[in-house]
Amino acid sequence: MGNDTSGFVKVTQVVNYVLDLAQQNGHLLQPQLYPEDSCVPAAGTQMTYRDHIVKELVDTERKYVQDLENLHDLKKRLEQKGDVPGDIVHQIFLNINAILDFQRRFLIRVETTNSMAKDDQRWGAPFCFYEGAFDIYQPFIANQRKAAQIANQVFDKIQLSEHPVAADFNTLDGFLLKPMQRLVKYPLLLKDLNKKTEDPDVKEDLQTGCEAAERVLHKANDAVHRDLLDEALEELIVRVDDWKSHRVEQFGRLLLHGVYGVITGKAEQEKDYEIYLFENILLCCKEVSGNKSKDKKDKTRSQGPKIKNKNAKLQLKGRIFMTNVTDVVSLSKPGSHSVQIFWKGDPGVENFTIKFVHEEMMKKWEGALETQRYTNAPRMSVSSEANSQDFAWTRDHNIENPYLQQEEDDDDEYGPATAPAQFPRAPKVHDGRQHTFAGLHRQSTSPKISAAVASCSSELADRHWCAVSWSARW
Repeated sequence: MGNDTSGFVKVTQVVNYVLDLAQQNGHLLQPQLYPEDSCVPAAGTQMTYRDHIVKELVDTERKYVQDLENLHDLKKRLEQKGDVPGDIVHQIFLNINAILDFQRRFLIRVETTNSMAKDDQRWGAPFCFYEGAFDIYQPFIANQRKAAQIANQVFDKIQLSEHPVAADFNTLDGFLLKPMQRLVKYPLLLKDLNKKTEDPDVKEDLQTGCEAAERVLHKANDAVHRDLLDEALEELIVRVDDWKSHRVEQFGRLLLHGVYGVITGKAEQEKDYEIYLFENILLCCKEVSGNKSKDKKDKTRSQGPKIKNKNAKLQLKGRIFMTNVTDVVSLSKPGSHSVQIFWKGDPGVENFTIKFVHEEMMKKWEGALETQRYTNAPRMSVSSEANSQDFAWTRDHNIENPYLQQEEDDDDEYGPATAPAQFPRAPKVHDGRQHTFAGLHRQSTSPKISAAVASCSSELADRHWCAVSWSARW
């Protein structure tokens, strides 16, 4: 029969059929139930609140497994009829087979617990035992939004199956949502049981089980969030035309993104930017628009959440490596929530402020920024001299760096004067000068500087980073 529950289900169906026939013919012995061994309240006794919660947990679990079986049955019918291509069917239903198989096993554990005497029941134990196995839900739940979109596009073909789940699109969409809804329900049921329990051992079991169920739900939410971030990153890569020699693969994972109002340290005017927080860098992008003065003329800015235009091209306006961030300060008062970010600029510390509509979102960004600031802090040089914007070799030899004060290449940009060594950038040509030590050597008109840079270039040849980012401004 193997390790798959489908075979077990077929066997139980045959056994049930045989038992039904035996009962009809009067060949079955009637079971004798003893009150002390039964978890079901005796006839005439009133069910307690706890009994109702247990009944709801068991009944809804049975119903949920039936719903999964119906969804799985629709998938099989579509595969058999062939009206919908196999790859499309997979994109909609993904790993529903594995989820159904697991949930049947979980239902068996639930039924086993329910068959025990009330004092012996430990409802938190199944969730602790299967906590890791619940990870199987993450791909399906993360894919649910895309699955619904694809199903809607081919729903006319899905309806040809004449399956009850495909009676209309809302019904199918509701079935695709059921796995996430079930994970949300588990902690609530366990909390309700815990409130109506006085036995310390039982309360500990329920508390442990509730924590396990909440971790499962948290990981499912993280999977959905991760999928949205991956999609946003794909859009960002396509929408930005000029990455200014930066390499996206070196930014780390995308953590947060959104459209927010920004106020720089040099101007009080608020502008909308699409902001992307990666593990190693913070990016601010602006939509490429023919109307340059739109924000300046708009005196009645919307106070609601900003909506990004996924089709608009983006211009990279701000690049702040997290190794350069020195402080993150939040300010919250009625109607105004903001996070101010300070970083080592050129020549000193610079800052800008991100405005948020809701305090919860402000705290989320503040926490993520602080986490990445501390995470990246060990990569910074501990020497105060290393924080200088000049080359250490030329400074130690009392030679002035002629490229320390470069003219700005964009009067509406900001970012660090130098990129951290762990994020090398491809050599970039600007106004005929290449941003490498070799380029400086070739372009320099001073013999002393040429000799100094040539020596420095040889000395640092193995570091794989000798690019100098231009100082930037808003």
